[in-house]
Amino acid sequence: MRHRLRRRPDSARLVHNGRPLWDAETNFPDHDVFAAIVDGFGYLSYQDATRDKAYPEGDPASEGCEFDDDDFPPGSGLPVERFTEVLVEFLNSADRPASVTWRDEHPEAAGE
Repeated sequence: MRHRLRRRPDSARLVHNGRPLWDAETNFPDHDVFAAIVDGFGYLSYQDATRDKAYPEGDPASEGCEFDDDDFPPGSGLPVERFTEVLVEFLNSADRPASVTWRDEHPEAAGE
């Protein structure tokens, strides 16, 4: 009997090589982009040396998901085609994509 393997969601960390380091001791780059596709939605987080971690304002139907490195909140998932466009924008600009609205990981801290 043949068993079908279930594919679990996976993730990727995106980095532009040759950029300044955020932390030279740990060789950590000046930006951190984490991406995943889960249940038909693409999830992204972005942070850099001057901006705290943030997530796109996505489709309200996206449930969010958890990974070891990131917990994507509900409503932050993008349709896969839009997710792809935002990734391409990041890869071309090496900066946080401006074509989506970003919400802080801890919005309550922004008002303090």
